[in-house]
Amino acid sequence: MLDREIIKAYFPEAGWLLAAEEINSTNTVAKELAAQGAPEGTLVIAERQTGGRGRLGREFQSPEGGIYMSIIMRPQGTLEQCAMLTMAACVGVCRAMEKRLDISPGIKWVNDIYYKGKKVCGILAEGAAAGDGLKYAVIGVGINYQSPEFQGGLANRAGSLYPDMEPPIPLSAMAGAAASEVYRACRDFQTDTVYAEYRNKSLLIGKAVALSDGRQGQALDITREGRLLVNIAGETVELNSGEVSAFWAL
Repeated sequence: MLDREIIKAYFPEAGWLLAAEEINSTNTVAKELAAQGAPEGTLVIAERQTGGRGRLGREFQSPEGGIYMSIIMRPQGTLEQCAMLTMAACVGVCRAMEKRLDISPGIKWVNDIYYKGKKVCGILAEGAAAGDGLKYAVIGVGINYQSPEFQGGLANRAGSLYPDMEPPIPLSAMAGAAASEVYRACRDFQTDTVYAEYRNKSLLIGKAVALSDGRQGQALDITREGRLLVNIAGETVELNSGEVSAFWAL
């Protein structure tokens, strides 16, 4: 069960907190609240989601034992900078895992956190435009914390941090700690520090990569704007979005 007081103790910056046992999608609810004027730092968190979503409209499985939350931000920036907010959120999750769990995760461009070779966290940043800027942004975070082991095709790609053992801190405490770190990183999403941490945590730079469209190449770097630079047949290609389906050492 989610403990609101523990979450608030670890996330003192929270402007408002909505905790539920089950919800359609924390991002959907957070966007509705943001459109109604909810303050920056508002946190929507649930024990289960019935309609969780990932990037490119993919279904996001949300079994009990995971951390499913969305944070409202009101950054000074443009809709195109949502990729930078995604990068900052990845940095925030990594900071929380390092500080609270004493583990060292990596980042797979653009929005996945990996540990021991498997995805343990996905991030989805969505925004609403206001003229040339952002009216608001919603940062959705899904962490497989005490989720059961995945079955079927997902078993080779998705993992859970503590599927069959007690974690170092309770789920509510980790949720609050992760929310706080994500919030702080997203407040600084355009800084050199956040960008450097994201690059240093990258699992792709210098690796061979296979793209979802069938092309293969070598990942060269990640730009400040969140674009992946890939050498494909001797030509440097700049990817704004899309999917890296596999990566391996050269």
